[in-house]
Amino acid sequence: MAFGEILRQKRRAAHLTMEALAAAVGTTRQTIYRYESGIIQTPPYDKVEALAAALLCPPAELLGWGEEPALPETLGQASAALIDEGADLTVTAMDDAMSGDRILERDTVYVRRGADGGEGGIYAVQIDGVTVLRRMTVSAAGDSVVLWASNPAFPPMVFAGEERRRLEILGRAFLLQTAL
Repeated sequence: MAFGEILRQKRRAAHLTMEALAAAVGTTRQTIYRYESGIIQTPPYDKVEALAAALLCPPAELLGWGEEPALPETLGQASAALIDEGADLTVTAMDDAMSGDRILERDTVYVRRGADGGEGGIYAVQIDGVTVLRRMTVSAAGDSVVLWASNPAFPPMVFAGEERRRLEILGRAFLLQTAL
């Protein structure tokens, strides 16, 4: 289920109007409407946290991620440590776009959900449903995103305006497991 649908259900279950929820999180009724209608598909994570707090649910539930982290079943001894470190999901590198950062095709990258949009991090991003690993720069207004690879053979990708809707930022990479 999409974020907007979940938000609407949670808001209605809490018997809150759009105005009341907007006031609780410090935004406008129009912004809540944009979230619920899908005009804004992925709000900034700090807003997701504020909405979740106002609706008395964890952010993961509001985002439709469920309760369990999406870790592989066979991590051996590393699994408990990775859960303790906060891994929400794993991504397998599908190309060598991040080879300049020592991430090669078939390597596993552990990701924490959410995105601070900060410079310098490596992010897992879905573009039209395909997950890639890239460095990310978000404009101050949040209306454009540049994804760039550390391998110069892969050109930067710019998403602005309506193109921005093609992206879903899954989270920031924090641990690498290299394939043998």
